[in-house]
Amino acid sequence: MVNPDAIAEELPRLEGGLDQRRAGEIAVARRNGLLDQDADFAIETTLTGSSSLRFMKLAKDRGYKLTLVFVGLSDVDLSIRRVLDRVQRGGHPVPISAIERRYPESLAKLSTAAAMADRTYVLDNSDRRRRLLVAREEGRIRFLARQLPSWLMTALPDLAE
Repeated sequence: MVNPDAIAEELPRLEGGLDQRRAGEIAVARRNGLLDQDADFAIETTLTGSSSLRFMKLAKDRGYKLTLVFVGLSDVDLSIRRVLDRVQRGGHPVPISAIERRYPESLAKLSTAAAMADRTYVLDNSDRRRRLLVAREEGRIRFLARQLPSWLMTALPDLAE
């Protein structure tokens, strides 16, 4: 698993905390190396910025089968609370401004990422237990929850068809 947060935990700490920039650079190098080796691997991403979708396209063009597992939350305020709770338990912080920027950006890119993926699983993590909302394989919906949250209908409006 290529996870920039886990990589940041392994790096020497900066005065202000974790070196997220350097961890991101290492993560990109690792995933590119694994791709060049034709290895099976997973990456963790928020789908924000442009590199994740570019990387998915590159992997797809090289013959990789892509599985997307997207874990969503009902709103940005819940995302902020979850990060603050994680920090209370010793986890790494994320600036609130970054969470507020990433939340809608991530949802906006879900449709493009799902269209590229051979398999897509979307889960809602808003409550105490994660709930599977959608399982789509090779463009066909294999599972669709009876009630879909508004955040998902906004991100994947084709589910309403």
